[in-house]
Amino acid sequence: MARSFSIRPKIVRIIEKKGKARKKNRFFVLKCVICGTIYERIEGHIGPCCSRKCANIAMRNRAPNQKGVKTAPRINLICKVCGKEFEIRKKAYEYSLARGCKPKYCSRKCCDQDKVGKYSNNPPTGQSRNCQHCGKEFYAKVYELKAGLGKFCSHKCYTEYVRINGLRAGNNSPLWIEGLEREYSLEFNEHLKMRIRQRDQFLCQMCLKPEQEAGTLCVHHIDYNKKNNDYENLIALCPSCHGITNFQRSDWTRVLQEQLKNKDLPKRLKIIQLCLFGENF
Repeated sequence: MARSFSIRPKIVRIIEKKGKARKKNRFFVLKCVICGTIYERIEGHIGPCCSRKCANIAMRNRAPNQKGVKTAPRINLICKVCGKEFEIRKKAYEYSLARGCKPKYCSRKCCDQDKVGKYSNNPPTGQSRNCQHCGKEFYAKVYELKAGLGKFCSHKCYTEYVRINGLRAGNNSPLWIEGLEREYSLEFNEHLKMRIRQRDQFLCQMCLKPEQEAGTLCVHHIDYNKKNNDYENLIALCPSCHGITNFQRSDWTRVLQEQLKNKDLPKRLKIIQLCLFGENF
């Protein structure tokens, strides 16, 4: 059975909106009686509070003898760990006493903090070490030491250390297949692509669209040799223009080489228009 609220909500205004089947519904714009938040409720589902949290506060703060409202009696206790005062229902308190355990803690955190070291007579095992990446001191457990681990304070430091030193790249990668020829060399990575995009001012060198409109720019090999990663052989293109360059490769190699040499934008556009549309453009 739902609880009945005797507190009246504060109506700010009433609006009408179209719902399903183009039916107009009345919505009430209300103000929460606890936190003052403005919220909307459809007609027939009006409550004085914006959330369950505020509703619980409203139920606790009202007098138990209000008409139509029944509130459970509560008992105030003091937390054994932090000294904070907290509430508990009287029935829950009596039930705990009947089981032989008196409520002592305001939260699970305080409960765990009070029980550390109480139920174990063995001294803590392990060893204090310094992280190989950041140098921070941390506690390595026994099973980590036996497995040859316990060198890094966190997984983040481990991944950064592996990336910087290249411990899982090339032959050291678990995905490495001996004798398989790679299409791209290891030099053609995200750092090189970003440098090419910055050199070309984040513009497609054919249609001159910025990266914000065209999407992430592709880095194209002008001579179609994917092992040749010289700066003069790489150019930034948008995905649409990059797809066009898959045909008539000898012509596009010549055109794109001229594009890199010419810094004058009108001349570069004219070269592309002649290549795409011919002399009749």
